Amino acid sequence: MAEIPPGAGALQGLRVIVTRPLHQAGELQHMLESHGAETLLIPAIEIQAPANSDALDEALRNMGRYGWAVFTSANAVDRVSARARELGLPLMANLFENVRVCAIGTATKAVLASHGCPVALMPNEYVAESLAEAFESVPLHGVNVLLPRAAVARDIVPDALRQLGATVDVVEAYRNGIPADSSQAIADLLARGTHVDWLIFTSGSTVKNFSPWAASPC
Repeated sequence: MAEIPPGAGALQGLRVIVTRPLHQAGELQHMLESHGAETLLIPAIEIQAPANSDALDEALRNMGRYGWAVFTSANAVDRVSARARELGLPLMANLFENVRVCAIGTATKAVLASHGCPVALMPNEYVAESLAEAFESVPLHGVNVLLPRAAVARDIVPDALRQLGATVDVVEAYRNGIPADSSQAIADLLARGTHVDWLIFTSGSTVKNFSPWAASPC
């Protein structure tokens, strides 16, 4: 695997696979290409609608019962906003007006801000363990907390909030699917013997979804 030297143009001549979803890959691609890299966008993840929206719909129609909402990804914010529009509900800024919002990190906070939702709490590190720790000084006994997230996710955050006395509604806001076209793209790379210097993964889901395609495409 090639070493990345410091400085502008440091990636000149290197071929990099970006596995982010199509709608989120542009900024990363631009950054890599501005340093000279050749990028291949092969998404290992695709954000899909939940298998069943009933739980999310009920939560959004009854936001008045929640004291907190916890967003562990920008995708959750976008999906909640989209579903609220589909249901004819108020925009997120109004829907969450009386709900304190927690964001796992700066990217999620920025997306919330774009929807007019201020963030009341954010952990020092952008991982579930740190998010759970951030709530340790927050009074949660008897408080209803909404946690919209992917269909498959770790239970560190809801378990920790329940231990602090909260009632947590975990609702499926989206699914992390595998893009149909990406499997063929990887197969084509392998068939051609295309050399790849770097693979960039931005989440555990991208690693998990990419692994069955090839033991090593480099």
